[in-house]
Amino acid sequence: MTEQEEIKCIKQTIDEAIKGSSKKFIIVPFGRYGRMAKEILERDYNINDSLVVDNYKYDNKTVYKLSDLPLEDGKDYTFLNVSKDYTGIKLMDQIYHLYGDRYKVYKVEYFSDKQLEICNAPDKTRLDFLCVGFAKCGTTSLDAALKKNPKVFLPKMKETIFMLNMTDRGADLLKYYYNEEAVKGKIVGDIDPHAIVFPERAYKYYGADTKIIIMVRNPVGAITSRFLWDARFMGCPKSVHTFEEANGVINPTTFKNWLLDDNCRNMKIYNYGSITREWIRYFGRDNVKIIISEEMYKNTSEIMDDVQHFIGLDDSDIMDYPQFPATNSSAHISTDFKLSKMYSEAMSLMDRATVAFPDTYDDFMNIRNKIWKKISVPFDKDSLLTDEVLQIIRDGYTDEIKSLEEIMDRPLDEYMKI
Repeated sequence: MTEQEEIKCIKQTIDEAIKGSSKKFIIVPFGRYGRMAKEILERDYNINDSLVVDNYKYDNKTVYKLSDLPLEDGKDYTFLNVSKDYTGIKLMDQIYHLYGDRYKVYKVEYFSDKQLEICNAPDKTRLDFLCVGFAKCGTTSLDAALKKNPKVFLPKMKETIFMLNMTDRGADLLKYYYNEEAVKGKIVGDIDPHAIVFPERAYKYYGADTKIIIMVRNPVGAITSRFLWDARFMGCPKSVHTFEEANGVINPTTFKNWLLDDNCRNMKIYNYGSITREWIRYFGRDNVKIIISEEMYKNTSEIMDDVQHFIGLDDSDIMDYPQFPATNSSAHISTDFKLSKMYSEAMSLMDRATVAFPDTYDDFMNIRNKIWKKISVPFDKDSLLTDEVLQIIRDGYTDEIKSLEEIMDRPLDEYMKI
């Protein structure tokens, strides 16, 4: 996305706010995009008294902490959230909890001209439902379960990655996966945790009537599994250095350093409350189903019945699921760090080949599984959970769990016992 396209998106959002009678702006956060927004307000609208927020660099005189804004009674303020991805979503939740519905909030939606063209294409792919994660919370098991129902269509390759890769090639692949013959007469969906931070893209492309499924899990189990996944596959390129510095040793210190690595933003992966609230903001509460992963495994038949009704299946097409399939064995690590890096690089090349030649998916998965069995050993993941590590997770997620409890209007007692 070019800088000119970014400026265009910011200006469009400001134009919308101005049309809504906004005149007193609070720009959040005051980084690169915040400076762009301030310049547009001053240059194009002669609005020179905007307040600016930066929760990390503030003096509470010219730049303010979000919770310490000098707001005057009776003034009609408007928040302008110019941030992207995890940060922008988290800020929406913080604004909500600090200020409720007292002020208007506009969040800039960043779309390139090409992405807008793709979203507006008359022949774009349609979905009935989209499961957006969270990762390591049972999405692969849900994918395997729903594929057993002949009235449900899911692509053979889980995770189309289209929300992350919204390009002409990505759109063409989507049409290939969801060809007319394959989806005819079926409830059509996608299960892709990569989409979790792109509610605005899903809304713009698939539309407001799409059913959204969000799966959550106790954050201790979820983030531990995510760490071991990263250790196995070097899934986040930015975090490879964490494992290199540890010489491939997987222990509580490596886990702690991985959790605190600002480069890869690992602690932001399971911002359950703020991310779920953003999906609800776009699609509405009735169109968003939140599944507690632990309950899915415990009460499979009841919850799968509920899920099938939610995605639009008729009573006559509902399957009984006495047991939820457990598909991922996350408590394994590579026997050798160098082998793990080589495996990761080989899998990356094969992933690209699978995208280019989708019919090779089954062969790819067979090869991948055979190689992994050769180079992996079981690992006791509980050995990672020292008091120090648990405190980091507790500090990072307690507010998010409380926020999720508000959304679901129910306690999550086990999640609070981190």
